[in-house]
Amino acid sequence: MNGPIFTPRRIPVKADLVAGDLTHAGLLDDLSVLDDEQIELFERMVRICTVLFEVPMAAISLIDGDHQRFAAKRGFDLDGVRPQDQFLDLEDRSPEIFIVEDASADPRFAENPHVVGYPHIAFYAGFPIETQGRRVGSICIMDSRPRALTDEQEVSLQGFAMVVQTELERRQGRGRAIEVHRALLPAPISSIPGYQVAGVCVPWRVVGGDYYDWTLFESGELVVSVGDVMGKGISAAVIMASVRAAFKTLELRSSLAQIVSDVAHALDDDLARSGSFVTVFHALIDLSTGDMEYVDAGNGLAIIIQDDGSLTRLPVRGIPIGVDVENVWTSGRARLQHGDTLLIVSDGLWRALGGNLDARNDIIARVLAFDDLAQGLDDLLDRVRPHDALDDITALALRRDGR
Repeated sequence: MNGPIFTPRRIPVKADLVAGDLTHAGLLDDLSVLDDEQIELFERMVRICTVLFEVPMAAISLIDGDHQRFAAKRGFDLDGVRPQDQFLDLEDRSPEIFIVEDASADPRFAENPHVVGYPHIAFYAGFPIETQGRRVGSICIMDSRPRALTDEQEVSLQGFAMVVQTELERRQGRGRAIEVHRALLPAPISSIPGYQVAGVCVPWRVVGGDYYDWTLFESGELVVSVGDVMGKGISAAVIMASVRAAFKTLELRSSLAQIVSDVAHALDDDLARSGSFVTVFHALIDLSTGDMEYVDAGNGLAIIIQDDGSLTRLPVRGIPIGVDVENVWTSGRARLQHGDTLLIVSDGLWRALGGNLDARNDIIARVLAFDDLAQGLDDLLDRVRPHDALDDITALALRRDGR
């Protein structure tokens, strides 16, 4: 077979921290760095801070260019703070908490516009937040009267800073996960004589458990797959990457049914621990004849749309991977005639359009309305988005050109 064509701890401060790093950090991007869940967490944290420290004002600020803007705040109404008006100097390399007990009596801040004017800050305590070696903001508490903090309160504020830091690093990790998820999807095949192939995969949130894949071999055979991990988010994405890697490793080493069985055995422990399972449609197409061998492990949403508009539903050939490792999967056979289109979708797309016969017809009509399959799938996504889908959305289409 030819190969494929293609006490709590203090936040450390890095010695090389410079002002340029701060501008480059720019994490807010109009708050798009934060999702709704994270904003809710931060809002809850500042509410707790006002109660715990018995202060009227608390805030979490992050750098946005050369300003600090508030990811969450309580007790005052400001959108952000100019660099010259900030209390905590983020270019200061000290890792300790920064406290101003009486701002009006401190020559550094006596003329600060937020001291002499709204919100009339007298007391300030702030702790820096750092991610990836850069200071990116702070968590602070404020009062309109002078006061001090106990050692225990300092430790508590530092603990809140660590929670914010952990959440931001998690969010940035999700950003990296997006890049990994995209990298796992196959590169477009620029030209397959006599065929078109296109796919779309849109996670429900940041990353997800759906995938599609294809591999074109020099022998003129094409392998296509669509997988759907039960669950959503990063944990599902990790399993998805493992499933895809397992199929890639075993690709064409034996029969399709045996490959599915080998993948099930290889991932049995991981799937059992996570309590998850995976539906997969995996097919091998001889491009010269259109003959196709496939295994449908619980997908049940693969169809061939004939040139005349009629359709053939490809039967399920076994249960999802992860349900019973000793299950025996079998393969089925079909043929793509000239003008036929193979369409495989995930159940997220099916449900987003209603999950019934009308939904199937809607999918078919929108894909076939375009001579270009990629445009058809893009149009289908535009149709789905207004439905506020609650699952990952994936579709793969292969069309054999007419005579």
